[in-house]
Amino acid sequence: MWDRRKPDKPASRIDVEFPSCSPTTAAWHPQQRSTIAFGDELGNVTVKDFLGTEPARVEKIHSRRVNSLGFSTNGASLLASVSDDCSLAVMTSELQEIFRDRQHQDFVKGVCWLHGDSSYLTTVGWDHLVLHHTITPAAESAGSSS
Repeated sequence: MWDRRKPDKPASRIDVEFPSCSPTTAAWHPQQRSTIAFGDELGNVTVKDFLGTEPARVEKIHSRRVNSLGFSTNGASLLASVSDDCSLAVMTSELQEIFRDRQHQDFVKGVCWLHGDSSYLTTVGWDHLVLHHTITPAAESAGSSS
């Protein structure tokens, strides 16, 4: 990974749990500039803080390739992930799933949060659908999925 903010050493190596599996998407955390999430071909999502000493958190969130990731743009630190398994997953910063949606009938390719809000997000898929999702505070606190 290249970070041009580091002129003395712009390249960093991201160690992945499955070295034969290539990352397919990445997203920087909007409030924590040293935190990145990335997904891979096997459906894993990894969150890594480059400045911290903690190991990367890795969870198998999907059964197929992760196509897009997005952190919520407010202080809630929620992470949304979409995949070729036709689903949307929303997780806490510890990668604990709080919401799952399987309305898409084909690959889900993009996800976007409403700016400044952790309650609303939109997904787009190869099924020509643009779906709007509401993440309720009850789901965040209870850890439930739908």
